[in-house]
Amino acid sequence: MMWGNAMIDWELLAVVCERLKSYHELRSSSGIRTSDISFLYRRFIEPDESTHHANRFNLVYELQRSRHLQFTDPKDRVFAFLGHFSVLSHHSLGCGPVTLNVDYTKNVKQTYTNVAVQLLQANSSTACILLAAVQHPRRSLPSACTTEAEEELFWDSWLREEITLPSWVPDWTWSEGIILAEPICPHYAHGSSIAQLEVLTQADVKPELRIGGVEIDTIVGCSQPLLGNDFYRKKTPDGPPAIVERLWHELCGEQCFNLIQAYVNGQSAFFALMQTLSNGCVQAAGHDCTLYHEIPETLWLQKAARYIVETLRKCEIGEDVVEAAKAVGAEQDREKWSRWASSASDGRVFARTDKGYYVLGPSALEPGDVVCVLFGSKVPFCLRPMGSRHLLVGECYVHGLMKGEAKDMLDRGTLDSRVFRIA
Repeated sequence: MMWGNAMIDWELLAVVCERLKSYHELRSSSGIRTSDISFLYRRFIEPDESTHHANRFNLVYELQRSRHLQFTDPKDRVFAFLGHFSVLSHHSLGCGPVTLNVDYTKNVKQTYTNVAVQLLQANSSTACILLAAVQHPRRSLPSACTTEAEEELFWDSWLREEITLPSWVPDWTWSEGIILAEPICPHYAHGSSIAQLEVLTQADVKPELRIGGVEIDTIVGCSQPLLGNDFYRKKTPDGPPAIVERLWHELCGEQCFNLIQAYVNGQSAFFALMQTLSNGCVQAAGHDCTLYHEIPETLWLQKAARYIVETLRKCEIGEDVVEAAKAVGAEQDREKWSRWASSASDGRVFARTDKGYYVLGPSALEPGDVVCVLFGSKVPFCLRPMGSRHLLVGECYVHGLMKGEAKDMLDRGTLDSRVFRIA
């Protein structure tokens, strides 16, 4: 730990803080907050691999977690972590080992871009979490152009613009919430595929990412950005409908909540909606250190049904949903579907594609964007077509595409692979 020209070893600092815990009066009079030091120390020692803290073996995850912190120099959002064990870690969940140099002569755009390029060039499997960390403010990306002349004007400006980052480079000064594709994430939208990418660099022009994948479908409708507390508001006789009811009616095109309507993959549309809004309930398994794929999907269905029965009027709910809800016993707050949906959906939008897929995507998502599965990536991504290139909009959950289904369709010949040029 460095403070001006002084330096102290983390191990020594942690030992001193542990000793100071028994000297309450000294700590109070001197304003020594040993709990803060202990928290920081845990951030810099390797975690227990059997817990969700194993995410910290990944440098990008650590940069993601620190987005909300205050820094005098935005470049320190990266440079401050170059002493972290994840930079040189050989752990399978990590990005490294990678060599990143501190260079304050470069501006913020150059710094963030160089870090992204170096991480991808050092380890192509980093692409999943690096691209998942991309978060654009709503309406910050240009909408798709309609004429060739507009496209040419846009690209001439975009590629040479001095401040704007490439759309696939995370801006660590901005945060819209958690990422879905955390290192321990059990999703495997990529199936057995591995990342196929290339970074093209050219002087005075933004680098371009070329990455292989498959295009699935086009977004045709989006909600407004969701808020975490949306899922804690119950419907009242004189009040507005609950958010889940509005989505079910307005975007899914359904009326009564039941298990009859079929989704594109043959499951019930109700189950697809509730899994989409909660990111498949993966956070529930991760924090309980339970293997996600060993948990039966009927449990998620029952908990989702319980939420609906407790939130909406019974007359709008089919008897099959009511019966599913009865299978759930007493729940603690951390076990409830509303908590998982609140965490996953906060700051995101719910959307539907032309073929009927349900999508939980970034707030910048718009109709006309395309859903793709990029090789080697655990979650699908939304891209915005701009002529022969694309802009990266962000990661997403798409029910029916989270278990390698796109790779299966590619193997059967019902989908074709392609290389996306992402500017």
